[in-house]
Amino acid sequence: AVSVLTPGSTIGCLMNVWFKDWIGIQPELNLNFKQTVLSWESNSGKMQSFGVEVPIYIIGRIKVFGSHHIQVGLGPYTEFSCYASWMIDGRKVDLLEIHENGEPMIQDTQTGIGATLGYEFGDVLSINIAYKLCCFNILQPNTSQGVALYPQSISFGLAHKFRKR
Repeated sequence: AVSVLTPGSTIGCLMNVWFKDWIGIQPELNLNFKQTVLSWESNSGKMQSFGVEVPIYIIGRIKVFGSHHIQVGLGPYTEFSCYASWMIDGRKVDLLEIHENGEPMIQDTQTGIGATLGYEFGDVLSINIAYKLCCFNILQPNTSQGVALYPQSISFGLAHKFRKR
């Protein structure tokens, strides 16, 4: 299977819990819409999915100047798919629907590793970039015929802080 990432969208919330001024954890809860162009055997079409994503990063940060910081994080994530479809030749295939073999075409959960890099503008605003890679094949063994699909995503974020530390 070959896929090409296309833009999607995510909205969510996060919380920084600092153990020291330089290290903490950052759990997040995100709703996301993803789409990709997926080619598998002779079929090609747009795959769309909607889900809930829960990453938990171990965050380190370095003070740059004043109250500005650079943050770096690494940790696991799990995504729960609520909807996934693949549009092939004008026909929409529900990838989470149970098929003749008793299984959906893809797993309804993804688990993997994520990394984030961010910059805090004082106590009000921050920006970040995140990369997530699923560590497991989400195609069901009975439907994949030896093909593997390991989803990945890149996101850019803008966050407003509602409370000072």
